[in-house]
Amino acid sequence: MKYRKTLVNRINRIQNHIRTLFDHQGISIPDGHRAWTAAGIETLSQHRKPLAECQPDEFWRGELDLELQSLDALWQQLQQVDDQLEKVAEQDEQVQLLQTIPGVGRRTAEVIVAALDHPHRFKNSRQVSAYAGLVPDQR
Repeated sequence: MKYRKTLVNRINRIQNHIRTLFDHQGISIPDGHRAWTAAGIETLSQHRKPLAECQPDEFWRGELDLELQSLDALWQQLQQVDDQLEKVAEQDEQVQLLQTIPGVGRRTAEVIVAALDHPHRFKNSRQVSAYAGLVPDQR
């Protein structure tokens, strides 16, 4: 789960950098997640160019090409991690049990199981809530 979060953070950094490249060129790209759909990536890719083929005034296109390559590689890594986490979740009884709670999906259940580790070390649900920081304290 921790590595998945690392990958998501890397993806966000690259996406923000790509947005900055376009902003500096005065080119607007779709807002939000629409820029990262297949159609959005295709639109962005129209501006890319292999770095070796770029003239000095278009190095940003080469930088865009490299960033889009990195983004694609990270998406593939994230998919591999998600696939493996799904396999583990299918066999973990704690994850399965937590998913029976309305509003608790696989990722939430995985995070809870990972954070609590061995839930039987707690005497009651109040201790779990306190451990997770969900109980207000006078201090």
